[in-house]
Amino acid sequence: MEKKSIRLKPMPAVPVRWLLVTLVLCVATWDSVAQNFSSEDTVTEYTVTATYYADKFVGRKTSSGEIFTQDKYTAAHHTIKFGTLVLVTNQKNGKQVIVKVNDRCPRRGVIDLTRKGIGAIGIKGSGKATIRILPKSYQYAWEHQDEIRDLESGRLVLTTSAEAATENKTTETNIGLSGSANKSIETTSQGKSNTAERKAVSDAKKDVPTKYDLLLATGVARAQAEKQINKLPMHLRDSVLQLPDQVSGKLKLILALGTSEKKAKATKQTLMRSFPNCQVIACE
Repeated sequence: MEKKSIRLKPMPAVPVRWLLVTLVLCVATWDSVAQNFSSEDTVTEYTVTATYYADKFVGRKTSSGEIFTQDKYTAAHHTIKFGTLVLVTNQKNGKQVIVKVNDRCPRRGVIDLTRKGIGAIGIKGSGKATIRILPKSYQYAWEHQDEIRDLESGRLVLTTSAEAATENKTTETNIGLSGSANKSIETTSQGKSNTAERKAVSDAKKDVPTKYDLLLATGVARAQAEKQINKLPMHLRDSVLQLPDQVSGKLKLILALGTSEKKAKATKQTLMRSFPNCQVIACE
């Protein structure tokens, strides 16, 4: 019986252009996932290129419908939702600004700021910056950032509207206490004894509100301390104290806030994702 040989047809060659198209689509999909920003994400940071608008856009409508001006702290980004507050930090000098996204930027990995915004962080032309999404409670900080910016470092003391109200009330109380203390000192200088002066100072100290910190973690090995600290937003990392933990013989990490209990609790809520066991404690 005669055997028939079977010849397989060669597979058609895939054009190079189709391979390139597939590769581009894969990269675009990955980039879209990487830029999945959330208005509740207060820890994750992203590195972008910060640029600024040309003056020709002044008076035009942005993608959100707002009229563009160079005199506000606003910005354009490729994917971040309109109305989202973003903390932008210049990687070279640490200066910070909060901007509200109200426009679209066609370029990925770029955030376009107004001249006022980019001037606040000392970038000329363009430069590398870190961005971090802030929750809506930081609306007060966005509106009053010129007041809460440290003039020497250019960094921001982030404050929510609730925290600001608490701080204002505490300030008024402290002013009242200061006035009472001054009055006591004047009375003492007029003839009261040193004992009376000490009593006045002691009474004033009793009325001063207790300040609070955050105990982030205990039993932390020295080799892991830096890794834990880097979970914090950049502007808080320098405020962490690494103290001996007598129970475990390792370290305990304390975020030195020195603030009111209400403000400490608000900060705790923003850090629960990275430090689920953190606790509000009175300053040592």
